[in-house]
Amino acid sequence: GYYRFELPRRDWATLITNAGALTAGEAMAVADSLYASVLAGRGTVDELARLSQSLSKHKERRGAFAADVAIGKLVRLGVVDSLGRMGWGRLRQRLYADKLKEYGFDPRAGAYAKESPARTQWRQSLVTTLLGTVRGAKLRKQLQGATEKYLAGDRAALDEAWIDNAFDNYIYAEGEGAARDLVERALNSEDPVFRPAALVSAARSSRPVIASWLLDMQDSRLRSTERLDILDGVMARSATRGIGYDWIVANIERLLT
Repeated sequence: GYYRFELPRRDWATLITNAGALTAGEAMAVADSLYASVLAGRGTVDELARLSQSLSKHKERRGAFAADVAIGKLVRLGVVDSLGRMGWGRLRQRLYADKLKEYGFDPRAGAYAKESPARTQWRQSLVTTLLGTVRGAKLRKQLQGATEKYLAGDRAALDEAWIDNAFDNYIYAEGEGAARDLVERALNSEDPVFRPAALVSAARSSRPVIASWLLDMQDSRLRSTERLDILDGVMARSATRGIGYDWIVANIERLLT
């Protein structure tokens, strides 16, 4: 089975300090258990930040990002305040920005088709981690340009591997109008990659107006499974979670049916 564990704080401190020697699987288990400890009111986000620092040089990608992923979950739950989120951004830059220089970034389709899957996955994790930071401005600009070309018909401008990051960034930069445009494009498309990516990016835009509009949308082109994906996206962001919860309460019989 899978188990979470709890430790006295002194033992957590020792484990965090020596976490770099763990296997990737062990690192993930430690990060998950410490994450659960924070939710239980015992562990702290500071401990997770120190664990992230200890693991950042791990040779395996899953180990290197295990604690960072856990902090990201806490941020999405609203557990980390605005000052803490700013600190998290600075920490991520310090731990991972130089690593991305080693891998580079080109959003064009097939740019990394000949490299190993492991190297590709490292780059994806690094870009996702740094995209929302101050030093991620160049990445955001590259993705914005690629997305605009992609939506204008140049499908070679954006590799499908970046489409989720690209659409999230596009809506963040362009606002409500961009979200509505992507939804309309999605509903008129049968592309199995573009359609779900566009709908979910709009749903998780953190914009209450868009969240309410999507949840109440009565459009025959929208499939029942997509409605659930939209609900997941709305619930994934603290800014719209209340709207999603109220919608669930109001539509519980429909959902159960």
